[in-house]
Amino acid sequence: MDDATHAADLRSTGRGLFGALLPSPLREVWQAEIDLRGSRVVLDFEPSALRPLPWELLCTPAPQERYLFDDETHPCVRAHIPFALETEPLTGPVRLLVVVGDPYDQTLNSDRELEAIYTGLSTVPCCWQVHVLRAPGKEKTRDVLTEFDPHVLHFIGHGRRVEAEPTLEIMAPGKPWYLSAGFIEGALDVPLRLAVLNACRTMDEDPQALVRELGDALFSRKTQAVVAMQGNIASAPAVRFSKEFYGQLAAGRALDEAMAHARNRLHWVEDSHPRDWAMPVLTVQADPAVALKWPEPLDHTRVTRTRGPEFEGPRWLVGRGDEHSRMMRRLNRTLETGTADLLAVTGGKEVGKSELTRSCLLTSSWCGVPVIYVNLANRGNLDLRKLLGHIKDAVPTWLGADVKSDVELFGNMLQSREDLFRSLREGNPTGVTPDEALPPLDDRPHDVLAYENGLLIDFKAFLRMVTRDPLVAGKPLLLVLDHVLQAERHGHVVERLLKPAAEGDFDPVRIVAVDSGLDAELGLQLVDLVMKVRPFDRTEAELLVREYCARRRDVYRGQQPDDESWAIFTRSMRDEALRREQNGDESFSPKELMLWEQMAYTLLQVTS
Repeated sequence: MDDATHAADLRSTGRGLFGALLPSPLREVWQAEIDLRGSRVVLDFEPSALRPLPWELLCTPAPQERYLFDDETHPCVRAHIPFALETEPLTGPVRLLVVVGDPYDQTLNSDRELEAIYTGLSTVPCCWQVHVLRAPGKEKTRDVLTEFDPHVLHFIGHGRRVEAEPTLEIMAPGKPWYLSAGFIEGALDVPLRLAVLNACRTMDEDPQALVRELGDALFSRKTQAVVAMQGNIASAPAVRFSKEFYGQLAAGRALDEAMAHARNRLHWVEDSHPRDWAMPVLTVQADPAVALKWPEPLDHTRVTRTRGPEFEGPRWLVGRGDEHSRMMRRLNRTLETGTADLLAVTGGKEVGKSELTRSCLLTSSWCGVPVIYVNLANRGNLDLRKLLGHIKDAVPTWLGADVKSDVELFGNMLQSREDLFRSLREGNPTGVTPDEALPPLDDRPHDVLAYENGLLIDFKAFLRMVTRDPLVAGKPLLLVLDHVLQAERHGHVVERLLKPAAEGDFDPVRIVAVDSGLDAELGLQLVDLVMKVRPFDRTEAELLVREYCARRRDVYRGQQPDDESWAIFTRSMRDEALRREQNGDESFSPKELMLWEQMAYTLLQVTS
C-alpha cells in the first residue's frame, strides 16, 4: 500500500483477501454465525508468512461491500489462538505511560498526538492516570516503569534495529539509547496490558518488519495486546486515531471495538490518504473484551452537583499523573493493612495539594472506598469540639441519609459533654472555656484535658457506629481533613488526632491530612507518613498548557468554542508558557496556570 494506491485498489485487494480467507461454501456458514451471535471475529494467521498481508482491508463482495475491520458491531481482531493469557478486569484507574522518543523531531508531531490522547481521555478525570516522559534517560525510564507500573505504554518515535534486536530509539540529551522489550519486562512487576507503538517511521530497510518484530518481542514477554502501524501514516490521521481510540477506551469499549471506531473515523479526515484507516493494526493474545476493561466512568457532572464546586477542579488536574498514582498506591496500602494509618500531604503554598488530594479521593470513592471530606479552610478559630462538629456535619453528605441517626446521636453526645463542662466551670472566673485559646497540652488544667479526652472517646464511638453502616460494611473508611492546620491554633489537631491516627487509634478509619508545614509539625519520627507535592518545573510549562487546553476544549466555561476562537485561546496560553520557560524562577504553581487561562479568556472576549 504505497502512495499511489487508490481507494478502488484497496477494495479490490480486500475482496481478494476475503475470497481467499472465506471461499463460497464457508462464507454462508460464517455469515449465519455472525448474524446469529453478533460476536467478534478473531483471526489467527498461520503460517507466519501470512501475517504481513494487509488483512485490515478484508472487504465483503459486492453488492454490499463493507470493510470487516472497521465494523464496530462485529469487530475483527488479529490474535494468537488460543489466548495465551488469562486476565481479570481492572479494579481501579488505568495507568498510561507515554514515552516520546524525540520531542524535537517535527515529523513525529508528538505534541499534537499528546493533545489527542488528553482530549480522548478528558471525559474520565480521576479514572485514567497519564504520565509523560520526553526523551528520558535510561535510569529515569527504569524508575518510572517500576514506580508508575503502567497498564498501557504508548510510544511516539522511531524504531531502530540494534545488533539485530528491534528497539525504540530514545534521543535522551547527550546520550541516546534504545528501549527494548527486555528492558521493559525487567522494570515491570506485571506485564503490560497494551502497548501502542507509533514507531513506523524508521531508518530500517524494512520498517514494517521491524515494527512486527517489536510486537512479537512484547508478546513473548506477556504483553496482552499491541497496536502498531503497518505503514507510514500522515500526521493528521495519526493524531485523529489517538483521539478516537482513547476516547472509546474512556467510554469503556473493548479494544477491538475501540479500534474499529477509530479506523472508521479515519475515512473522513481531510488531507488523508485512502489507505490511512487501515494502517493501525491490533493484535491480542488475551480476550480483547477484558484486557483493558475497567469500571464504569465517574460521572463528574453528578459529583460536582452533589459534592460542591470545589470538586470541579480535579476535572482539569494536569501534570499530576505520577503523583496521583503514587498517592493512590499509598492510600491502597493504607486501606489494605489491618490497622488504621495516617497520610500527611504537604508541600509549598498553592502547589495544588488540595486538588490532587480531591482527585485521589474521587478515585477512591469511584473504586468503592467510603470517604468523608472536610475542608477546614476559613472555618475560624476551631477548638476540638467545633472541629469534631464539622466532621460530623460532613458525614451524611458523603455517606448518605442512612447514617442520620448516628450523626444526631453524636451531636447530642458532643452537646452533652460541652454542657457538662460549662456547668462545672460556672462561677469560676479563671476557668478556660471551650471558646478560648488553650495553653499547650502539658499546661492545661486537668478538667480541660478530661473534657477533650471525653470528646475523643465519643468521636471514636461515633466512628465505630458509622463504620457499621451497610454502606461502609466493614470497609476501611477514608477521612480527609483539608487545610487541617488552620484548626491547630488550639494545639489539639497534631497531638490529639494526627499522631494517634498514625498509631491506629481511630481504626478502621484512615485519616488523610492536607496542609503546608505538616512535615515539620509531625517531626522526623513520622516522616515516612508524609507525601510532598512539588511545584511545576518551568520546563514543563508548554506541555502542561497543551494538556490543560486539551482537557478543557469540549466543556470550556459551559460552552463549546469554535475552532478559530479556540486557536486564539490556546495560542495565547502557549505564548505565556513559552515566556515562562525562558524567564523567571525554576518552578511555578498551578495558580499561575490559572492566571494564564484568565488572560487568554480575556483576549478571547476582546477579539470575538
